[in-house]
Amino acid sequence: MTNDIEADPPAPNRHRQTFTVFFCVAVLGSFIWFWGEQIAEVMEMLELAYGDGS
Repeated sequence: MTNDIEADPPAPNRHRQTFTVFFCVAVLGSFIWFWGEQIAEVMEMLELAYGDGS
């Protein structure tokens, strides 16, 4: 019985996969940073409009 499954992907494929993972992490990180800034601004506007709840 033969095993046709490769244990390690070829080097170019591994480099492409690593680049893709880092690219996705960078994009998701920038989205999280951007939306975090937007949410902070909205909360600040709500506090100015309605007070701090006390």
